[in-house]
Order: sequence, then C-alpha cells, then structure tokens
Amino acid sequence: MYKNFKSAQGQVVFADPSASRLINKPLVRGVLHGGGRIFLDETDPKVRLLLYWMSHPAAQGQDEFTAPAPASCAV
Repeated sequence: MYKNFKSAQGQVVFADPSASRLINKPLVRGVLHGGGRIFLDETDPKVRLLLYWMSHPAAQGQDEFTAPAPASCAV
C-alpha cells in the first residue's frame, strides 16, 4: 500500500488536484494512457473520491496506519 501511495504522490498536483496526472491520464486528457479511458468524466464517483483524497491530505506526521490522536478534553 505504501508503494502505491508513494507512486501516486508523484502524480498529484496538490494545489490543483484536477490538474493531476492521476486524474488526467485515466480520463485521457492530453496524456497517453495505454489502457484507454478508465473514467468517463470528473463526475465518476471514483474520480470524485480521488479528488477528495488529494484535496484532504493527512496531517503532517500522520500516516494511513495510525489513528489520529484524540482531541484533548478540558474537564
């Protein structure tokens, strides 16, 4: 899973997720994709999920395997 993440990370434009190669290649938007069109358009639920994932990165120091620390509660 970590290798997939590291590979995908190089295909992401965090400032503009819709400009990312991770989105444009499977939509065949000016990027050759040997497998052809994977998604019909940006309304595809899988594309929307990828866009959400790219626009909501984990907090610094957080990884995909560790639960975030609970917020402290004042008593």
